[in-house]
Amino acid sequence: MAEQHSTPESFFKQEVAYYEQQFAQVQKSIRQVASLRISVFLITVLGIYLTAGHSLTAVLTVAVAGFSLFGFFAFRHVSLFRKRKWTKKLLQINENELRLLRLNTSHQPENLEFMDAGHPFANDLDIFGKRSLFQLLDRSATYIGREQLAFSLLYPLKQKEQLKERQEAIAELSGMPRWRQAFQALGNMEENDKNSATGLLDWAKNTETVFNKPVYKILLIIIPLLGFTLAALNIFGVLPFLPFLIFCCCHCLCWGRI
Repeated sequence: MAEQHSTPESFFKQEVAYYEQQFAQVQKSIRQVASLRISVFLITVLGIYLTAGHSLTAVLTVAVAGFSLFGFFAFRHVSLFRKRKWTKKLLQINENELRLLRLNTSHQPENLEFMDAGHPFANDLDIFGKRSLFQLLDRSATYIGREQLAFSLLYPLKQKEQLKERQEAIAELSGMPRWRQAFQALGNMEENDKNSATGLLDWAKNTETVFNKPVYKILLIIIPLLGFTLAALNIFGVLPFLPFLIFCCCHCLCWGRI
């Protein structure tokens, strides 16, 4: 079903205002959840300290409840960061549309790599380069998409049926601006154009992620064991509470940075 809107400019301005408001709300929620996460962690540590002298059951109850709540807020924090990135992409898309309506193509790539010096009309019609037709039309989210658009401009359709099918597709999509923008934003979520053919293959072959490095694999085993050991030694009175508190604080700070 086609979305009802007035002029393109009024629609894009309305969307910019909406996503600016959404972005501000997400930023506020991120700060609130971060504060709650830190508060829950500190209250949990304090609860473990206060119940350590009573019973193991009380300590485990406080620890499980507190760290479960901490995990919930951590997951919520990650979700809000994704939402912030998504909202920012949609905001940028609508801001770019307003620029293009004013024939401002300074934010668009020139894509001179698609220029063919021997092409019969590409140079004369300014298809590529600054303030070009390609810049005005390009909404692609991947390098493959830009290649396809460039090919369509350099070698336009000539068959009547193919032209008719394309016109029908354009007519249908023209009434779905929010769907188009969501599709474009989804493709733009990766900053480094990992969706291009070469980039995607190189990225998929790259196993040098943070937690695949040997040192991190060792730390992923040692850190939990160290934490449980300090907690057990504190519960049984072998060590004071301070070493466990320092360990928890350091672990929380490092985890938050990752």
